[in-house]
Amino acid sequence: MVHIFVQLLFIWVSLF
Repeated sequence: MVHIFVQLLFIWVSLF
């Protein structure tokens, strides 16, 4: 379930 974490991180980066 690492993909979920990676996607979440990507979303955070996009927010910034």
